[in-house]
Amino acid sequence: MENKPLARMLYANVEIGEEIPPELYQTVAEILAAVYRLKNKL
Repeated sequence: MENKPLARMLYANVEIGEEIPPELYQTVAEILAAVYRLKNKL
């Protein structure tokens, strides 16, 4: 799963160990849901 704009936003604005900004919750949740769906298919 790839989302370059999200990756750039996180890299530029969030340090390791910090919380994800609330405005990115929805996008990150969608990616996590897709990853979990893929994982459960295997």
